[in-house]
Amino acid sequence: MAAEVTRYMLGASGDRFLDCTAGGGGHIDKLLRSVDRPIKIFGIDLDPDAIERCSERFRANENVKVVRGDYGRLKELAGRMGWGGFAAILADFGQSSDQLEDSSKGMSYRWDSPLDMRYDPTSSPSAAEIVNEADYRELVRIFGGLGGERRAPSIAKSVIRSRPMTTTSELKVAITRVIGQNFLNKTLSRCFMGLRVAVNRELEAIEQFLPEAMDLLAPQGRLVCLTFDSSQDVRIKNFFRSRANPCICPPKLPVCLCGRKPNLKILTPRSERPSQEEEAANPRSRSAHLRVAEKM
Repeated sequence: MAAEVTRYMLGASGDRFLDCTAGGGGHIDKLLRSVDRPIKIFGIDLDPDAIERCSERFRANENVKVVRGDYGRLKELAGRMGWGGFAAILADFGQSSDQLEDSSKGMSYRWDSPLDMRYDPTSSPSAAEIVNEADYRELVRIFGGLGGERRAPSIAKSVIRSRPMTTTSELKVAITRVIGQNFLNKTLSRCFMGLRVAVNRELEAIEQFLPEAMDLLAPQGRLVCLTFDSSQDVRIKNFFRSRANPCICPPKLPVCLCGRKPNLKILTPRSERPSQEEEAANPRSRSAHLRVAEKM
């Protein structure tokens, strides 16, 4: 949804933009190609491979600065860099296509690779550590609560019986033992997604990111969030609603007495979805939800 993201970001007045999940620089490139005024773009990413690719891509452009950083600790990074007053901040949550296709990262069940899944290779724990050390209840939470897999209890038992495991293929075998061939790929996708979210603490990072990003926006600056699963999307939706309608007075009161004032305006009452043409060209976009809010 690069066109929609670009439209909302460039619709904000101002010349400073921040991409909190720069990846290979696709959104940055689209912004540069679409803008009709001088702008400065800052990009961050936790993955050192992504930073290397993105830095090389824009090495000759003095208006683009890319640094390694964690969007879950955005205020700390912004304080070190002296950042603030952004016209728009973008976060494209979840794994990138580059990370999914990189067999060394262990993000996909399609290859036999180390069971890692970390965006930051220096962080801990890895997916292998979680799979081998988590108890039954925690595995059910990961596969079911984070991945949305309804057969998580059976899968958790199979994983425990199959320990130890160090590769994606070993995890795939443990899951396949209790799941028939019907819908197997969907089950594998859900379980691998839940494990990836747990490894990288993605939901906690999103909840930390949202208020910190709001503080870094200029007045009328825009927060642009692109998500690819419901657990991410619901957090964006709830945060936007809580800031757009913060009143906690009983509904029957004729006037507000709590004094809480909204500090953002929701620009997407319902999340925007990819077009049929984009879904056909890029099947991975089918689960995308785009939500945008403007700081008041």
